[in-house]
Amino acid sequence: MLALKKKAEAIRLVERYFRTLKHDWMPENGYQNHFEAEKDVIDFVSHYNHRRCHSASNNLPPALFEQQAA
Repeated sequence: MLALKKKAEAIRLVERYFRTLKHDWMPENGYQNHFEAEKDVIDFVSHYNHRRCHSASNNLPPALFEQQAA
């Protein structure tokens, strides 16, 4: 049962991540090509992990939160 709860939580987090990418980052009209999309998604991952504050981590970016926890 614990494994199912962890799986459900992981799915919820992944869905939230992609919803943030889609609604807060991607241009409304999409991308002109694959390379433009790839670069933008890489920029999003960096922003999400190093600059975007998260309420679940005391309003710190995940990288800083993990660094302080170590």
